[in-house]
Amino acid sequence: MPQSKVLQTLMGFEPGLRPSRFRASQPEFVCVKQDTINRYPYLSRDPYKVCESSNSFGLWLLRFKYVFICERFFTLKISPVGPPTRNCPRVIDNEFERKGYLLADYQKYLLIHELVHFYLGQSSLGFNTNPPEMYRLNECVNMDAKNSLNNPMNYQYFIAMVEQGCTDAPDPFQPPFPLPPKALREESVNQTSPGTIDLY
Repeated sequence: MPQSKVLQTLMGFEPGLRPSRFRASQPEFVCVKQDTINRYPYLSRDPYKVCESSNSFGLWLLRFKYVFICERFFTLKISPVGPPTRNCPRVIDNEFERKGYLLADYQKYLLIHELVHFYLGQSSLGFNTNPPEMYRLNECVNMDAKNSLNNPMNYQYFIAMVEQGCTDAPDPFQPPFPLPPKALREESVNQTSPGTIDLY
């Protein structure tokens, strides 16, 4: 076995520095600069162009170990300051008010978001998946169980809400959200305790 192949195997990566299917691998964070694509020419997309065109804070490209951090990321605060529930969105007419970004747009939550992409791998929802990744709070509430588990934003919001003490949430089984089958509604009523936050 060639020395480079042995080294890649020991590090948990297959040729092309893709995460190994057989061993757990660690992500590597890369700060995106204009010349990033020159240092990683095997990437399918230029991280700098993605950062600039989409106003992203970070991105992960499928099958690679790299989590790319855009320059915009460093304009955000690391974590929320002030009273614990200050950023918690209110529920109005069984929907979150449109202020989810105040709750979750902090560096630590965005890192969690990108790590969820990394660890979910091909199961992760993204720009090119069907359905695509959802970003707004009410879109996340509106997802079915399977897709909500594969949507990184759900994890980002959930962790932000728990950490900041948010306890108000819409009922996903009532309008304006689509109603699931009656059996599922009855099972949910029997198993959900009051005050539980369920972003799925």
